[in-house]
Amino acid sequence: MEKAQNCASQQRPKRSAGQTNRQEKQAAIVSAGPLTINMRVKSIHPSDWAEHISMVVIIAAFISFLGICVLSLSAIKAVMVYYEKLRLQ
Repeated sequence: MEKAQNCASQQRPKRSAGQTNRQEKQAAIVSAGPLTINMRVKSIHPSDWAEHISMVVIIAAFISFLGICVLSLSAIKAVMVYYEKLRLQ
């Protein structure tokens, strides 16, 4: 049977393999110029923006309808009060 080796007792070089060979050229990071972002790329989760916009439009239309109803009733009441005053005179 072979004797088990302790990993902690093994000596490891302190330099990486790329640094030990001095004849290799060192790599450099060069700029590729300005980066552009393609906004047409579909994300992992599809956007619900169209659904949100349609919901906002529906709510705005409903509030507008209620406002027109209140204004109409107010105008009808004003006309009725006006003709009531004319009849009593």
